[in-house]
Amino acid sequence: MSKKVLYSKTRLSRVRLLAILATIIFAISILYKCWSASIGLCSIAEASFSIIPNIITVALCILLSIFPMKLELLAILAFIYSFICFFDDCNPMAICMYFLGVSTLSIRGFYNTQKKNKYSCTVIIYFLLWLISLKYGIKVFVNEIFERVAYTFPLAITTIFLQEQRKFSSYEKDERILNLAEYPKLYARDAKWLNMIKNHIKYAAIASEDYVSIGTVKNRLHEIYSILEVADKQGFLDRYADSTIIYKK
Repeated sequence: MSKKVLYSKTRLSRVRLLAILATIIFAISILYKCWSASIGLCSIAEASFSIIPNIITVALCILLSIFPMKLELLAILAFIYSFICFFDDCNPMAICMYFLGVSTLSIRGFYNTQKKNKYSCTVIIYFLLWLISLKYGIKVFVNEIFERVAYTFPLAITTIFLQEQRKFSSYEKDERILNLAEYPKLYARDAKWLNMIKNHIKYAAIASEDYVSIGTVKNRLHEIYSILEVADKQGFLDRYADSTIIYKK
């Protein structure tokens, strides 16, 4: 049964390809900055300000190419460059990258629990970053407030609309009930375990329930996630948290 899901093999392959291309681009950027500093085109301090985050980016991109389902790595990249751009006077990319990071975490399911606290922290950090421009003086700070508000409102509204659209379109009508009998190599016990995962029951409790080892539970769930094309536990919860899981032939 084919499912158009976020963690399908095709989409994960695209993420892996983009991560590899990004690794190459940022690696070239590092070499260029090192060369520029060596011949005096820029100071070592200026080069370091660019090289250090680029090295972190390369490391994260390599990890993302190996584990493309870990989209939170993309969020980390976005936040790193957002923070850097906030130090760059009047750089609108700071806001764009921050919203990219928030959207990626949302897709990954970061805000599924403790929503109020997490969204509050996200908003507070965002506005605290605005204070960085105070180093340029009150006049610049006030001017940037108006500009950043102008960027923030459409980005925030777009993000909310996209999340709502995803919420209502992520399920097909018949996906409200996930019948594992429709999938080859899935069984009644698998449905039982997935329902326990939905209820946030720990692996040890699942293993104890069926007199198997924790390793057996983890390995089997990994196989189930692969068959469902959701990559991992968070991908499963993100897609099927509101579904009724059954095994009925």
